[in-house]
Formats: sequence, C-alpha cells, structure tokens
Amino acid sequence: MIKAVIFDCFGVLVGTGLWQIFERAGGDIEKDGAYLEDMIVQASAGKLSSQELTQSMADRIGVGVDEYRKIIEDDEQPNTDVFSFIETELKPAYKIGLLSNATHGEIERKIPQEMRRLFDAEILSAEVGMQKPDVRIFKLAAERLAVDPNECVFIDDREHYLEGATRVGMQTILYKDFKSFKNELERALS
Repeated sequence: MIKAVIFDCFGVLVGTGLWQIFERAGGDIEKDGAYLEDMIVQASAGKLSSQELTQSMADRIGVGVDEYRKIIEDDEQPNTDVFSFIETELKPAYKIGLLSNATHGEIERKIPQEMRRLFDAEILSAEVGMQKPDVRIFKLAAERLAVDPNECVFIDDREHYLEGATRVGMQTILYKDFKSFKNELERALS
C-alpha cells in the first residue's frame, strides 16, 4: 500500500529541467551530454555554486551569462498544476516528499515557502552528500517520511534517476507531462 509520494524538483515541480534549458539556450545535448552530466553531478554535490554552474553553461554555449540566466528564470517557474494536485488530492491522504539533486539554497529560491509547506520531508543532494540515482538517497527519503521504500512512489523526469528508486523497491513514474503523470499516479495509488 502506498503511503508516500516523492517528487523530483526540476522538470517535475519546477520548469522543464536543466537539459532542456541548455538546449533552449543553444546548447547541443548530443555533443555536450557528458559535460552536462558532470556539471550537474558537481553542482548537486555542492562542489559548484549555482552561479558557477550558470557561468560554465553560458560559456560552454557561447552566450552571455545574463542571457542564460534569463532563459533559466523564464523556465524555472513552479508547475502550478502539480502543486494544486498535491495540495487538493495527495496531501490529505499521503506523505509528500521532495528529493532533488540540487545545489545549496536552490529550492528556497525556486519554490515559494507556501508551496514548500506541502512537503513532509525535503532531501537535497548538496545537503545530504548523496545524489540520485544512489540507492542511499532513496532509502533516506523513505526514512525521513517514516515509511518503507516499497510504500513510496517516486516521480522524476530523468529515467536514469528512477533506477535507484526501483532498486530499493519504490514504484516509479517517468514525468513527461501533467496529464500522463496524473493518470499513471492514480493507477499506482488505486
């Protein structure tokens, strides 16, 4: 029986995700995939600040840092459909978690406090020293929500990150859009 629903932040709760932002700014995901993954890992581990990450991405693409920041700001808005669904449908019946590979302070800057109150636990990679898809971060999320991993559904927009959740026994949903996510989650919860 599912007792907790855990959400990734970027690409699910907020915006479309760093990969899409990089591409929208003129970057080549095919050519720079390994670079992107490395930058994300370093930033998520707290080894790069969000400013350093932004500067590096802008330099790699060959655009000004202010132009790149504007693309990020335009994209990284809370997904109001998902937050409304959490508040009205999920929060009354389930524990809600946030699990993200994120730099220090990034969640506070992207999600307003009134929306963050919906989460019973926030697990952020830079704060806990682990990153998705490491199985330990998924075990920690379940522990902080006081449930077993097999009582959780984890939602992420990156298939690679779902693998760690699956390995600890969580059900998973690959987020593509709100409608398909909602349908898949309702099936998983029934």
